[in-house]
Amino acid sequence: MTTIKYGDTAPTTWVAEGMDLTGCTVRFLARPRPRGAMIELPATITDPPAGAVEWSPAGELKVGVYDIELEVTGGALIATFPSDGFVTLAVAEDIR
Repeated sequence: MTTIKYGDTAPTTWVAEGMDLTGCTVRFLARPRPRGAMIELPATITDPPAGAVEWSPAGELKVGVYDIELEVTGGALIATFPSDGFVTLAVAEDIR
């Protein structure tokens, strides 16, 4: 699980393990638990050969727990990471 505080803007890195993202696009998808509506967030591929993707929080997600997926598209290929289950992101309350 990855945890950030609400209001943080430091980028987080996510990896599409075993996938070279050269020439691909990526969608960073978040869904609040339990079973909320999906939110698409802007992300940038930062190291294509390593499959690294960076997302910088900008207040789009409220305090709570989210299921995260990376959806990679390259030509006719569409692949979802992780392929089994989800990555968990917690947005914790800030002390302010």
